[in-house]
Amino acid sequence: MPRRIAKRLLIAWAPLLIIACTHQEARKPMNQSVSSKTEDSVVKNRAQLALETEVLENWLTQQNIPFTQTPYGVWYSYTNVDKPYKYIDSTSSPVLYLNLLKLDGTSYYEGKRIDNPLSNQSIPTGILRVMQEIPIGIEATVAMPSLVAYGATGDGLLIPPNTPLIARIFITLRSQKNNP
Repeated sequence: MPRRIAKRLLIAWAPLLIIACTHQEARKPMNQSVSSKTEDSVVKNRAQLALETEVLENWLTQQNIPFTQTPYGVWYSYTNVDKPYKYIDSTSSPVLYLNLLKLDGTSYYEGKRIDNPLSNQSIPTGILRVMQEIPIGIEATVAMPSLVAYGATGDGLLIPPNTPLIARIFITLRSQKNNP
């Protein structure tokens, strides 16, 4: 008798199990919301960038030399000379001479030589990006907002947070003996 009951239960429940397993509902998508802190942060960052851009544009107009603006918000200038220009590329072994300045022209640090600047994580992104647009062997002036310099944290030593920077740079190749 218990076998009969078990058999009947199996026959009765088998179709229900098959139907339940074959008819699956798709998962419902999750709603993602942007927090008000994120929205506030974006608004504050845009306002900070606009302020720094205005400060840098005012500084640039006070200079007596023309500057070129890049699509990523860095300005640079160098003196044109009558010789063919050579630029760094992925096969180059550049050496960077770097002096970071305040807007009034005073140095944050003493100028320094940096071997392998393309792999150096302490160099501001703005400098790294503009290096490919400045000829080797030419001294250049670079102006950049904190977004591509040291950002909202500063460098942790002398450069404060949200500080636009001016830099004097000179690029050579490791085989060259030129110094600024």
